[in-house]
Amino acid sequence: MTFWSALIYFLVAHYGKLLTPRRAKLLLGVFLISNYLYRAVINPDFNFFKVVGLEDLFYRLTRIPPSNPQKE
Repeated sequence: MTFWSALIYFLVAHYGKLLTPRRAKLLLGVFLISNYLYRAVINPDFNFFKVVGLEDLFYRLTRIPPSNPQKE
């Protein structure tokens, strides 16, 4: 979660210049807090980046084995 958050912040605020760094931090903070609250209240196994497919892409590109591989 931390890796993807930092990457998204860099792409939005510095590389793409879509938002000011302050607004990018604010939006990222809101996203992280809402994600944490969702995990705490509703589903502790929820991972937004797994739903979107970024986590799987990361493991495929880096060839690092996942810490808890899914059993098929």
